[in-house]
Amino acid sequence: MCGPGGEERVNCWRVAWRRRPRLASRCVAWSCVAWRGVTPPRLAPPRPAPCRLACVAPPRPAPPRSASPASPRLAFAWDGGGGQGALWFFPGARCGPRRCVRGPGGRWAVPGAAVRSQSGYALARTTLIRREAGMTAPGRRSSTFTRLLRHGFTDASAAERLLESPELAPVRSDPVLLEALGGTADPDLALGGLVRLLEAQPSPTARRELLDTVIAAKPLRDRLLGVLGASAALGDHLARHPGDWHVLVTYEPRDLHPGVEEFERGLADADDPVSLRIAYRRSLLAIAARDVCGTTGVAETAAELADLATATLRAALRIASAAAPEDAERCRLAVIAMGKCGGHELNYVSDVDVIFVGEAVEGGDENAALRAATRLASHLMRICSETTVEGSIWPVDANLRPEGRNGPLVRTLSSHLAYYQRWAKTWEFQALLKARPVAGDAELGERYVDALAPLVWQAAERDNFVADVQKMRRRVVENIPVAEVERELKLGPGGLRDVEFAVQLLQLVHGRADASLRSGTTLDALQALAAGGYVGRADAVQLDEAYRFLRFVEHRIQLHQLRRTHLLPDDEAGLRRLGRSLGLRGDPAAELTREWKRHTSVVWLCTRSCSTGRC
Repeated sequence: MCGPGGEERVNCWRVAWRRRPRLASRCVAWSCVAWRGVTPPRLAPPRPAPCRLACVAPPRPAPPRSASPASPRLAFAWDGGGGQGALWFFPGARCGPRRCVRGPGGRWAVPGAAVRSQSGYALARTTLIRREAGMTAPGRRSSTFTRLLRHGFTDASAAERLLESPELAPVRSDPVLLEALGGTADPDLALGGLVRLLEAQPSPTARRELLDTVIAAKPLRDRLLGVLGASAALGDHLARHPGDWHVLVTYEPRDLHPGVEEFERGLADADDPVSLRIAYRRSLLAIAARDVCGTTGVAETAAELADLATATLRAALRIASAAAPEDAERCRLAVIAMGKCGGHELNYVSDVDVIFVGEAVEGGDENAALRAATRLASHLMRICSETTVEGSIWPVDANLRPEGRNGPLVRTLSSHLAYYQRWAKTWEFQALLKARPVAGDAELGERYVDALAPLVWQAAERDNFVADVQKMRRRVVENIPVAEVERELKLGPGGLRDVEFAVQLLQLVHGRADASLRSGTTLDALQALAAGGYVGRADAVQLDEAYRFLRFVEHRIQLHQLRRTHLLPDDEAGLRRLGRSLGLRGDPAAELTREWKRHTSVVWLCTRSCSTGRC
């Protein structure tokens, strides 16, 4: 016997094996089988590989004989790690039908011989290994395997097995399907999602209807496969609710850019938290389809997400009021959206910042009304934030209210005014730039915004106003973990927050005298600043382009798992998928990194000159 370092024993068989779970029937796959003079050094497995090696004297040479074309050639099956593998065949190296060697733990066979192991593994033959490696003939990949690689699949063997699924039998040979899958962000994910969706269909008729529509209707094909390739979370939703693919079949003209009313109609039948989540994901599915197909741009997508959030807050308040009708009759409650929701620039997954304003109905007791309004507001937050069997929608965050989490959840309008007039800090007026009434008592909400607007535009007259804004920005950067600074889309240097802080600072400085600057949407405010001459037009164009790119990347990152994150992936596969979702095809990971660095450099340079309130 010899160990891994026995390189001088080249006159013996070296046999090493590793259990390969990816092979069907739990077969044994050899990590390597090497013959003297056959295995090139570059193909030998690395020494640290956890293989068991056994060497025996080679069999005595057999008399020369002509080998039939069907005789298997010597194979070298190498596990490259990460579930990837390669299988090599060497010309001129042939072996008998049942040539075996013995080593620790059982018997191993060279290709063509049955394998029998004391550890209970199944039988394996060269033909099986060859088939599992995607080869129909010695040394050649199948045409399907090659086409899958050409269309961007990273695990072509797994994809080939998925294509063999009975559900795909009617369209397996149709080139349209592979072409469409290859155009998605993650072809492997899209194919897996399609198979799951087909398996979830309630009947063969429904399955056939879906397949026929996918092949015949290009718009649906692009929307459905685009979503499945960009979002594993929405693929899970479709597998749980297989009938929801119908929302992607056709778009009415009004559905191309739906508003709050259209979203409210979609949520109208939701009368409990679980049904609200299902209806919300169904509407989100349509938004994502328009997004990944390029029907809507990044600004329009963000506005649609904010409108869907508005409709969802209204539905949640309706459910909360139905659960406590006495509280609803005792008070007037207005929900004020802040942050990105208030500014019509929401992400796929983000905290929805709100402020609650309450008052008693005419002739009612104010304290009792505030208690009732607080119960309604708390219930609304739980409806949206809590996790159910259908997951959660998004957290509702009320910490921008006066005194933050230490203050009462609901205040009267007069109480809000008193706080902002006496104790509010500069950043709180900055936050009010995006305040917008979205749910509850509309008249009370409008009165809230109108009453606070003059205070917002007087904030720049405060002592140390600019210094306070700069200090807040520095504090945000300092709180980023060191390991994440270079991947932070939102808070890192040259990120989204740099653009937003610069624009908001200029708005507060110049908006006192110029009402055209009073917009809660970052890109609209940037255009107004450029039109008014407060920002150079070249800088405005660069900042606009960079902001759209960064928001686009942020949307795609969050869409994948529908999780709140602002970090670029730190793995090659994640960067590749993200790059492909942006339309990058050459070297997606490298091109994405290059574009990311270019845009953040532009933002950093442009916003340095705006840090004093001048650009």
